[in-house]
Amino acid sequence: MAPWRIFGLPAGQWRRALLLWLLLFLLTLAFELGSDVIKALFLNRIGTKALPPAFVLEASLRLLATVLYFFLLRHRSYARVMVVTTILYGVTLGFLLTMLQSGSSDQLTLFFALEQVGFKLLMLHWGVYVVDFFTVGESSTAIPAVYSAQPFGAVIAGVLLAWEPFDDISWLLLVGVAAIAGALAVYPAVHRARKESPRVLLAEPEEDDDGTLEPGGWSYVLRAPVVRYMALATVSLVLVRAVLQVSASYVLENQFQTARGIGAFLGYYKVYSNVLVFGLQATLAARAMRRFSPPRVNLSYALLAIAAFAALFAVPGNATLIFAESVRNEWKSLLKTPFSVMMYGTMADYARAPARIAIFGVLVPLAGIVAGLGMMGVQRLGIGGHYLALAGVGLGVLFLGATLLQNRAYKVALVELLRGKLKLSERTQTTSTLMRIPDGRLLDVRNARQRVDYLLIRSRLARRLFPELVAGGEVRELAEADLIERLEELLLLVELYRPRGAPRLRGMLVAALADQRVDLMDNAFEVVRSVLPPRIARYASSLLQLGLEKGVHWQEGAARLSH
Repeated sequence: MAPWRIFGLPAGQWRRALLLWLLLFLLTLAFELGSDVIKALFLNRIGTKALPPAFVLEASLRLLATVLYFFLLRHRSYARVMVVTTILYGVTLGFLLTMLQSGSSDQLTLFFALEQVGFKLLMLHWGVYVVDFFTVGESSTAIPAVYSAQPFGAVIAGVLLAWEPFDDISWLLLVGVAAIAGALAVYPAVHRARKESPRVLLAEPEEDDDGTLEPGGWSYVLRAPVVRYMALATVSLVLVRAVLQVSASYVLENQFQTARGIGAFLGYYKVYSNVLVFGLQATLAARAMRRFSPPRVNLSYALLAIAAFAALFAVPGNATLIFAESVRNEWKSLLKTPFSVMMYGTMADYARAPARIAIFGVLVPLAGIVAGLGMMGVQRLGIGGHYLALAGVGLGVLFLGATLLQNRAYKVALVELLRGKLKLSERTQTTSTLMRIPDGRLLDVRNARQRVDYLLIRSRLARRLFPELVAGGEVRELAEADLIERLEELLLLVELYRPRGAPRLRGMLVAALADQRVDLMDNAFEVVRSVLPPRIARYASSLLQLGLEKGVHWQEGAARLSH
């Protein structure tokens, strides 16, 4: 079987995805080693009580790093800034290794903060950089597959931590520096692969294709609903993960008495949990996004966070510690992080870097300061990890609400992105009804029996129009004329699911098909898929994929759909 089939990717995405996978693997290996080495030394010599002040220090330094990032972006391409931030993290690891070997371990709180700041500055730009490699439709499968590099990198780091190849655990930072050197060697090939992407860039008139920080992006950040709701969900996520980390650290600190013991536990944990997560992400993540849709996968992470807090409160111990740690780290990379990157992909390209600065560079550190100060207050009140986990359940419920708002904003932003690519002038306030949940017509049906009949009509019409739905919801083979006819039938269903938005959607789909640009077409189909239930959405995806494979002349379909 071809490797891209194992990952659930079409062949056309494989080269770009593979190079990004290799790059992310090397970066993750460096980060996992750097993070856990410092964490093991920190917990052993200082203890959990010092974590909240460390959070505050880290967040404060991240705000300063964001200012540095702002100046790095001015008049520099995204590719060049990616290299610079990678070098800065490698220098940070080298500095920490030198200081630890010289006996300066009394500054472990500062070292903890510096390591986290260095990597998060790198990841701040990663979310800007990776989006240009894939179209909107490709992102829903390729980005989750690329992120399987994170658990794989964590597995290798875990093996090294558990194996203990050096007498002093701090020497593992040298392996992290070597991984950064490997990443720098991969960058030239990665930059060349970026040019293979068919993604349509929405740039300012005078902006380079490479992308630089443009003033127009800041007005977009201030007015775009997708940025506001993503900011709300991200701040909620930071608070949830911070409380989860401290709650779990109480258990970890009580179970092990030495830095080597903590490091070995973290190593074995990383190996076993990430082998599982890597297997799931490499083989199922892209398929899950396609089967259930990105918003539903995103929602599942919020539910897992609530379950982790409930488990720590009800039965604290090694098993719940492992579950909580996997939710905080591994399951986040599987379920949450790819969707966050896709959210940036729905924004205007010239505004992506300002949005990333505002959310990841400013709001996230501020939320970290709030979390640190809040938990310092909890410690002064004498509230232990057990009751902190109970408070985390309530925080998780708030995070669930923010996630629902984020999902809705993603759907609306997909429409707005397509409108921008098609150069349509109608604004967000008039197109948002396309994604209204539930649809207005359902609310107009007062009689309960009529409402049930309306729901049944949609289901029966889908099965009658598309017999493939009974056999799994994917199209394997159709003649060109039949394929175009199915597009018309698909829009009949869209009108039943979103009657008010269907006329505008039809116009956008016609324009995208007539242009015959891959990014416009899959953006249009991604909007269609966001309207329809998962099973019918898979059918829409297979229609587009089959049409692209057969080389269909989409202008004929556009002409028929326009009448």
